[in-house]
Amino acid sequence: MGLTLSTNGNFNVRYLSDSEATYENIKQDFNELKQQVKPNDVVVIHYSGHEDSGRWIAYDAGLADDGIVHNTIGYKEIYQMLNSIPCFHKYLIMDSPVSREFEEFIRMLQKHKDCTLLLAASPGQFSYEYRVDDKMFGAFTYWLIDTLCSSDPTDVSQWEIFQRVEQAINKKFPNQLPFFQGDRQKKLFSNELNHCPTLFEFTENHWKITSNDLIDLYNRSHAQASHSFPEMYYQFGLAFAEKGNFTQAVDALDIYLGQIQEQQNSKNILFALGVAQFKSQLYVNAIKTFQKYIGLAELDSDLHNSMSQIVSKARTLIEPFHVLLVGIDEYLYESNQNTEQGSDNDQALNDVVSLKRVLIDKFHFKENVLIDKENGRKEEHFYITSLLNDEAKTEAILKEFNKLVQRSPSPILFYFSGQGSVDAEGNPVILATDSRQDGVPDIRVDQLAKIASNTDSNLISIIDACWTDSKTANTRYAPPEGQASEKVQIAGSIERSSTQIPRVGYITLYPRSIKYQQQEFVKQNFTSELIEILKKAEANSLSYWKLRQAFARNQISTDFDDYDGNIYISSDGNALDEAVFSNPLCSKLQLTLQQIEQAPARRTVGIIKEFIGQQNGLSPPEYLNLGIMNYVLGEYKDSISALQTAINQLSQQSSKTVSQQSIYAQAHYWLGRVLHERRLDPARAVSELRLAIQYEPSNIFAHYYLGQALRVLGGPEILMEAKRALQTYLRKGAPLGQEEDVQVFLQS
Repeated sequence: MGLTLSTNGNFNVRYLSDSEATYENIKQDFNELKQQVKPNDVVVIHYSGHEDSGRWIAYDAGLADDGIVHNTIGYKEIYQMLNSIPCFHKYLIMDSPVSREFEEFIRMLQKHKDCTLLLAASPGQFSYEYRVDDKMFGAFTYWLIDTLCSSDPTDVSQWEIFQRVEQAINKKFPNQLPFFQGDRQKKLFSNELNHCPTLFEFTENHWKITSNDLIDLYNRSHAQASHSFPEMYYQFGLAFAEKGNFTQAVDALDIYLGQIQEQQNSKNILFALGVAQFKSQLYVNAIKTFQKYIGLAELDSDLHNSMSQIVSKARTLIEPFHVLLVGIDEYLYESNQNTEQGSDNDQALNDVVSLKRVLIDKFHFKENVLIDKENGRKEEHFYITSLLNDEAKTEAILKEFNKLVQRSPSPILFYFSGQGSVDAEGNPVILATDSRQDGVPDIRVDQLAKIASNTDSNLISIIDACWTDSKTANTRYAPPEGQASEKVQIAGSIERSSTQIPRVGYITLYPRSIKYQQQEFVKQNFTSELIEILKKAEANSLSYWKLRQAFARNQISTDFDDYDGNIYISSDGNALDEAVFSNPLCSKLQLTLQQIEQAPARRTVGIIKEFIGQQNGLSPPEYLNLGIMNYVLGEYKDSISALQTAINQLSQQSSKTVSQQSIYAQAHYWLGRVLHERRLDPARAVSELRLAIQYEPSNIFAHYYLGQALRVLGGPEILMEAKRALQTYLRKGAPLGQEEDVQVFLQS
């Protein structure tokens, strides 16, 4: 067989004969195949040997002292090894008797149309040997080679070749009935794609393929697909969505819907396509897809209302931001004082100009547009309004701020650059240019927050003032009304209550001084520092969390999760992961979509909890599953609790089965991953991930997350360990992607 394949088919042949065919060698060669083959390769596995009770008998198989047979390969393991080989064209040829236990293997393999199965005999029948010129051959192998050498495999189908082999054997051995399973139209050992591969079901193999390999596999399959294979595009679409590659997911799912005849049965795919379009910022397409979904799906009233709101509100996602910029360097209440006019006199105005430029040039904000009106007229619409110095009176600021908020749910942004102070209760205020004149009060920040809260505001606020006195000169701070600066006693750093720091709109960025009632030294170059970071960053990948880290790095060399630098962000936890200056409505609608997607998962959580109750609370596997499901749902506190319970219950057992050891390792891995990803406890995350690798060294994901968690901790020795972990991750194929980021770190 090897000579025939190498001579006639140009195959690279690897032999394992007799003493070479040990259990470990067979497993190793399968693993090497998995690493080496490409999607359109043809892989032929020919097994000629003994089989018993559904198991291949390796050369070193034997009976152990405990009476258990070792070094045999069961049909489930054979199936897993075969299924892990990532190509479309696989052949398994077995020239040996096949027991009835292999019938289950045949059924398992039947759903994968990427493997042709050729058995010398049907399960439960004899498989004969045949003598030719004093040499013994398996009858099936002999006549298969004979038929291949006397036929043109490119001219006849593999089913016709099998029938010729079957007829030749039946003439000599009537009791031997060979078995065939596969695509009857396909040519034998051909790489022609005449079937729909379902390689990308959500199995272990799906998780191990890298994002780049998935794209390569998709492009090859798409180029070679000469027939309509909607199921292939369906599986690819789901796989791309799982990898977060929504652009490719849209492409694959669009093709799927174009190839199927009846879209009535594709409600779930319409929803998946709409989500992928939404996350690819194809909002117009997403609206149309969701409208189709609503029309076809029989939704309950709550779900129907949720989807209708998504369609209605998503129309505003294509609208530009409306912006209000306020900059004040000149205050009337200081007009009678002998203030020095230095070079920084126009700092607030310069900040307004610089920020406006960054918003337009880097983040593609619009300043104005011409709108077509009746009779061919064009009207200029302004998206950015500026109030500078004497324009920025209290009445004007509040009027324009109210107008800005009323534009919700369109995206809106408010920026203030000027003096800050506090009222009698220590609540932060900002000063308009006419504040403290003729009884004009300061503007309380919580007053702005209240205005923004009256609507479903999609407001982003940046307020650059200062709220603490300093021994150093500070042009952004005004002493409380009625007090002189020199009379304010400085007593070090005293943190202001978080309830006194209002969130103005969806998310608010403040200088760090908002956090303190009194502070001895104040660093106040907030806007210039912000602009410096914005100019250097990638616009679409800079999240508020990364922005906070960038402020921290400007002052210290190592990232600390509990140190923000010269910035304070008031928001809910989810907003920190969003891109800076992204439309807040987008994340809100994504959350609604996520809740719809998660409905089945929440039902699953209920089922798991019910099962745990039936087990009197003692069920580590279910606690592990519960922890993972809660992680998927974003219930991180519950996830940590469930994973810790699984670990605690298994820790109490003096000895563990192989299955329990795997659960124990997985629980440590997931706990470490949650702690790291949610920035809850970096040191403990490292500890948990080290334990995961200790108990399961083959867990490549654990190596990746350990490396990333170690990077957070920092320090020379720690970073060396991080590099070792990430080098292991790269050697194993980088299944999670992120190769470029890892390579950059390793080269640093």
